[in-house]
Amino acid sequence: MAIMEKYQEKAREVFGEVCIDKSLVQKMGFERNIPSYVAEWLIERHTPKGELDHEAKTKIIGFINDHLPSKRQREFLRNKLLNGESIIILDDFSVSIDLGSGRRNLKIPSLDIDNAYIEKHIVDNYPLLLCGGIWGAGKLIYHLKEEDLGKFGEKKVVGKERGEIWLTDFRPMQIGKIDIDYYCESRSHFTLDEWRSLLLNSVGYNSNAFSPSQQHLLLARLLPVVQNRINLIELSPKGTGKSWIYINLSNYIRMVSGGKVTPAVLFYNNETRISCRL
Repeated sequence: MAIMEKYQEKAREVFGEVCIDKSLVQKMGFERNIPSYVAEWLIERHTPKGELDHEAKTKIIGFINDHLPSKRQREFLRNKLLNGESIIILDDFSVSIDLGSGRRNLKIPSLDIDNAYIEKHIVDNYPLLLCGGIWGAGKLIYHLKEEDLGKFGEKKVVGKERGEIWLTDFRPMQIGKIDIDYYCESRSHFTLDEWRSLLLNSVGYNSNAFSPSQQHLLLARLLPVVQNRINLIELSPKGTGKSWIYINLSNYIRMVSGGKVTPAVLFYNNETRISCRL
């Protein structure tokens, strides 16, 4: 246990705010189904000293209720926008390009909106918005065109799509680009055993539960993720954790499980319309 405490303490010193205590997510016990990195972002924001006490839990729950809307709150938030109020919500924002109209269409899943507007500089700064979406905190406003105002400034109902929802500010929760050199330089602060334990701990394993040879085998599962053209086949009974690391590590990993697969499906699945890109 001493080495575990030592490398964890050293990780906090070396990586600072990049180092997150994932055990706090379990202690928090989120009732909502949200991505792990969103939960970690919320905890990191409200526990600057790393202590998840009653006050921190209350703040996190309040923040979720105010900024992570459920389906029941959809019309309530739309009404706030219509009344001229700005709102800040956490959502999986994404942008699609319509070349015909020359528009950047913003999708806001929690409000069931797929044709909102977004400032150009936000798209330029966060290109992941164009690559399937990115979770973040966004500020939304409702802009009514001048021709929709009456003689005395009152709102008129004339036609459709007269009002526009704009994303004017955005703070991402996901890292857009990983600085490999930063982690390579930080490696020098750890011994081999400490670094190996840190890698295993980072993907959800307790290094103390495995022998050195077992630790190497667990880390070998990461090889196809970091090196092109490496393929692994692991045979063992169901429920022994073969796919766990891949499912929880990245959205860019495609899992083929169940024991039934054809050579063709390894390249393209007609049912799911997903390319494996081997």
